[in-house]
Amino acid sequence: HQEQSIITIASGTSVSGLAKQLNQAGLLDSPVVFSGVVRLSGTGGYIRAGDFRIDTRWNYEELLEHLTKDNEVQYSITIIEGMRVQDVVKQVQANPKIKRDFPDQDMESIRNLLKLTDFPEGAFLPDTYFVRAGSSESDFYLRANKALLDFFKREWGKRQSNLPFKSPMEALIAASIVEKETGKPEERPLIAA
Repeated sequence: HQEQSIITIASGTSVSGLAKQLNQAGLLDSPVVFSGVVRLSGTGGYIRAGDFRIDTRWNYEELLEHLTKDNEVQYSITIIEGMRVQDVVKQVQANPKIKRDFPDQDMESIRNLLKLTDFPEGAFLPDTYFVRAGSSESDFYLRANKALLDFFKREWGKRQSNLPFKSPMEALIAASIVEKETGKPEERPLIAA
């Protein structure tokens, strides 16, 4: 018997609908008792929509507390260094937990969303991002792009003054070229020269 289960609560689910759903999933014995606990606690209006990891050993009060707090399951999306923008978009659009905003590979609309005049490969900061079920595709792209811009703001002032780059994007493009030319760290200084 598994001790944890993930359940999806749709937006607008009623207390009785939730109780029935939890009962059908084998996560509670009595929908009527659970509904009564919710009504007596006055927390029915605070039950959140989303994906929740439920421990089957919880009593009704523990279950209710979990469903009214910010305890949604988060899913990871990883952008690795050197990943092409098209591959990031393909990965995001293939994630069933992300709400689609754009047709397949609609790069022009995504470029417009980010207010970019062109679409450099470095539009997103390589990192692992955590999203909740139902997060929008637009929000993900904006967040990953903002992370890159914030990184530029932090790091640009720390650069050596004798470097030939006029902007953070120029430095990123040069670094990308060096990275594509070799995968061996010991060769990077030679290629960069």
